[in-house]
Amino acid sequence: MARAAGPERRLLAIYTGGTIGMRSHRGVLVPGSGLAAVLRTLPMFHDEEHARARGLPKDTLVLPPASPDQRILYTVLDPGPQVRAFLQPPLKGVVMETFGSGNGPTKPDLLRELRAAAARGLLILNCTHCLQGAVTSDYAAGMASAGAGIISGFDMTSEAALAKLSYVLGQPGLSLDDRKELLARDLRGEMTLPEADTCRPSPQSSLGLGVAQLLSLSQEADAVRDALTPSLACAAAHAGDLEALQALAERGSDLSLEDFQGQTPLHAAARRGHTAAVSLLLRCGAAVDARDQEGLSPLLLAVKGRHRGAIGLLRAAGACLSARELEDVGTELCRLASRADSEGLWAWWQAGADLGQPGYDGRSALLVAEAAGNVEVVTLLQSLQGGAGAPAPGPEVLPGV
Repeated sequence: MARAAGPERRLLAIYTGGTIGMRSHRGVLVPGSGLAAVLRTLPMFHDEEHARARGLPKDTLVLPPASPDQRILYTVLDPGPQVRAFLQPPLKGVVMETFGSGNGPTKPDLLRELRAAAARGLLILNCTHCLQGAVTSDYAAGMASAGAGIISGFDMTSEAALAKLSYVLGQPGLSLDDRKELLARDLRGEMTLPEADTCRPSPQSSLGLGVAQLLSLSQEADAVRDALTPSLACAAAHAGDLEALQALAERGSDLSLEDFQGQTPLHAAARRGHTAAVSLLLRCGAAVDARDQEGLSPLLLAVKGRHRGAIGLLRAAGACLSARELEDVGTELCRLASRADSEGLWAWWQAGADLGQPGYDGRSALLVAEAAGNVEVVTLLQSLQGGAGAPAPGPEVLPGV
């Protein structure tokens, strides 16, 4: 939102789907077009009398008075070519406000635009619009944003994010990775990093050194060494540090032990999609069906992250989703089908899920895709359920187990 001392403030709203403006298409609610026209008919979103008196254009809406001397004018932009044009050079950085814990848009076409912009070097910083809380990747929408190359602003306010982005862009001689690292770091107390991030050592600097120091402890310190090994192994797996994992394996460490959070190194590697680390751990005899404190298996974590290489390795080693993990799979498959998320559907199928499982309303993912008119998803589901084995959404090399 533009900060203005005058009686008007202006903002641009990007519509990515939601309850308002949705339409029924073959029994399925889908985002509709022309949201501005819908909002113009709702007095809580548009003051038609004031707009007419001011002679505002049709694409500009005005909210009821926020205060006696303040008005908010806004324009609604549907994603598509406009978003692509907005993200083009010379734009160098964007602060994006999202819902709740950083739940941004999940529409495939909008995510493609954001991913392409990030790949071109555009810095996109994600902040929550909430007064409390932080941006996380705990939910699917947050994970999708992270996968699109969007940088988490954690609990940073939008004002602080804009100032920080301006500062980082103004630093000369920095590479794109350097700028991303600065944005993700707490520079002046502007954000609170998650405890796991503040405590985790840098894999390039201290993790290998920590393993070396641990293994060099004297025999009298075996108890201390054994107590620290699980956490260090999980940190190495999370970072994909094969050298550190190999050193622990050569010492004879049990790489199936849980750390203080109840996860094994295989959980950490599968969650991050480090296929080489997953392969090494499986060769070392890691328990393929271990459960963390929440009852989740490495296979389910790989499915949630859409890490097809890790899924393939775990399945080849005999991993299976439990009945509890498959309890609501029908509803999840229907959600993915309604959003044309082929990669998500493929990941569940690769993990052994029955794509014909009905959702909460009794319909299968195939019926939902047909009702939504998603031809590509329908074709994929028919191929997978028919046992033909459709080509995967993208190539990924699987190291041998």
